[in-house]
Amino acid sequence: MGRPRLKIDNAPACYHCYSRANGPLGDFPLDAPAAHRKLLEIIRHYVLGYSCEAIGFSIMGNHYHLMVRFEAFRRLSQEELEERARHFYLKREQTAHWTQLHWERLNRRLFDVSELMRNIQIVYTKWHNRRFGRRGSFWEGRFKSTLLINLDAVQECLFYVELNPVRAGLAERPERLKQWSRSSAHLRNLKEDHWMLSLEEIFPEVPLWEVDQHYRARLFYRGALPKDPGGKVIPEQVLREEGVREWITGLRRQGRYLRRRHPILHGGLACLREQRSLVLQAVT
Repeated sequence: MGRPRLKIDNAPACYHCYSRANGPLGDFPLDAPAAHRKLLEIIRHYVLGYSCEAIGFSIMGNHYHLMVRFEAFRRLSQEELEERARHFYLKREQTAHWTQLHWERLNRRLFDVSELMRNIQIVYTKWHNRRFGRRGSFWEGRFKSTLLINLDAVQECLFYVELNPVRAGLAERPERLKQWSRSSAHLRNLKEDHWMLSLEEIFPEVPLWEVDQHYRARLFYRGALPKDPGGKVIPEQVLREEGVREWITGLRRQGRYLRRRHPILHGGLACLREQRSLVLQAVT
C-alpha cells in the first residue's frame, strides 16, 4: 500500500515533487536533449492549465524535481472550466457531451497536485516510449512529494533543487547556459520565468529592487557550502565574481541571515533545513 500524501485543500499550499526514471544504474535517459526539452514542455503545459504556479525545477539525467504552489480550492465558473478544458482538450467534441459531474471532476482535479503529476508523468511516458522505441512505465513507481509548510521551507527547498547540477558535479554555476540549461535558475537568469512564481513572492521580506541580487547571493553562497564532506561546490572564484560574500556579510549585519544547524520538525515532517532568515510565515 502506497504511503498517504500530505495535501491541503482549503488554503494555498506548496509542494516539492520528485520522480526517478526506471532503469539500470548508470542509465540517464533524460540527458538526451529531446528528452529533457519535452519533459519541460509538458511540465509547463500542465502547470499553466492547473490552478498552480511552478516555484522551481531541475531536470537531471535520471530524475527531476518540481516545486509548485497550488491555489486554495474554489469552485470555478462554467466559463473558467471551459477555458481550462480547451487548454487540455484541443477538440471541442471531446467535452461536448460532458455532464455536470464531469465538470465537477475537472474542477476538483485542477487543484490537486497528484492529478498534476499523474498528467505530467503519463503524457511524458507515452511520448518517450514512442520517441525512443521502448515499452512499459518510464517512471520508477509513484512520484514522491513533500508539503512545504512555511516560507523558510520553500526558500530552502528552492536552493536545494536549483543546486542539484552543482552537487552532481555537472556545473560550476546553477544558471550557466552552456553547462546546465535544465533548471529554473537558468530560466530566471534569462528572464524566461514569466510562467513561474515570481522571486518577489518567494522572497517577500526583501525590497523589490534587491530581490534578484538577494536570491542569487543566497543561492550561490549555499552552493559554495558542501552538502557532504568533499562534495562538489560552486568555486570561490565564482563567488568573488558575483560579490556573494560581501552581500551575505551585509545581510548578517542587518540580522537578516541567521540559521539553525538542525532540521526543523513540523508534526513529524522534516522540512530540509531552516532558511537563514528571521522571517517565518506561511506562503499565501
